[in-house]
Amino acid sequence: MDSELGTDTIGKILSGRKYLMTVSENQASFEKLLSKQLQGLSQLSEALILRLLQLEERVAILESSQFVKDDGCHEATEKLLVDSEERVRHLQGLLDVDPDR
Repeated sequence: MDSELGTDTIGKILSGRKYLMTVSENQASFEKLLSKQLQGLSQLSEALILRLLQLEERVAILESSQFVKDDGCHEATEKLLVDSEERVRHLQGLLDVDPDR
């Protein structure tokens, strides 16, 4: 014990080291959790985009087949496909942003 200040200097130093270790461990834990969540999000995005591409292929097949009648639904379907393509491009643009900016 330090008699001049009335404090345990060594105890404070050890306490500070424990605090730094806890902060370091928490940061590592946070980074691990964040990276797992980011990986899950990217897997979900990939699955959704693949599913969207499959649906677009099916619509294209239906459009080219004899089953589709020209009753005005074609324009609505085309608009939905264009909107979905724009959304995918927008998402791709967000993913392509340079993180260092």
